[in-house]
Amino acid sequence: MTRWAIVLLVLLVAGRALAVDVYGTSATLGWTAASGAPTGYECWTSRNAAASTLQGTGPGLTCTITGVVGESIVVKVRAVTTDPTYDSPGPFSPDSLPIVFRAKRQLGAPGAPVLAP
Repeated sequence: MTRWAIVLLVLLVAGRALAVDVYGTSATLGWTAASGAPTGYECWTSRNAAASTLQGTGPGLTCTITGVVGESIVVKVRAVTTDPTYDSPGPFSPDSLPIVFRAKRQLGAPGAPVLAP
């Protein structure tokens, strides 16, 4: 974990994940490659349940999203290609779990100092 100090916690209810908490303001997501001849991927985000918008396009299998504390973001991606024998863009991936940006966690206070034996 480099500059984006991420700590992920998955909230579970009845064994099923509901969201991913990110402590910080950015997160990098990855996915497996699409079949065919993709030359890149579009990364789409839905912020706080709004309609999805294009976050960016790149050749790799990751995208980095940024948010503010309290924001919830759902991500989906789709492959694109310059190969004229394929329809482009391809279909969207399934949605990610909601990613919720949280304030950094706080350390607890230590116990009161006492005389050592």
